[in-house]
Amino acid sequence: MKTGLAVLVVIALAPFCASAANDSVHFIGTVQSDNATPSEFEVTVPNGKTTKIVLADGTVIELTAAPARDTAATSDIRLLDGSGNQLHHAKAPHDVTSKSFAYSICKGEVTFTSPSDEPVACHGS
Repeated sequence: MKTGLAVLVVIALAPFCASAANDSVHFIGTVQSDNATPSEFEVTVPNGKTTKIVLADGTVIELTAAPARDTAATSDIRLLDGSGNQLHHAKAPHDVTSKSFAYSICKGEVTFTSPSDEPVACHGS
């Protein structure tokens, strides 16, 4: 009887242990505008939260980690210009714990690469 009770307790606690281990998303990214020096960053965002990174040229990277218990939700990466206009939006499944990506902005055209930490070089600038 004690063995059956111990197994029941382990099964009952399993969902709580799993969600505690996966309580954030680690984003690693690089953004390069034309042939300027790339901006690199690494940030951990708690599930259900959003953080913004403002680059020197005013470009904004908005990172959102999916809520832990919402399996339909996604973790999102948004690239915004200095006026707040969305240039690109990428989604990752709710259970992703680490996401690497790179943006290259060449003469106004955006290239997104994932997984990656190396932006595509601009040519002819």
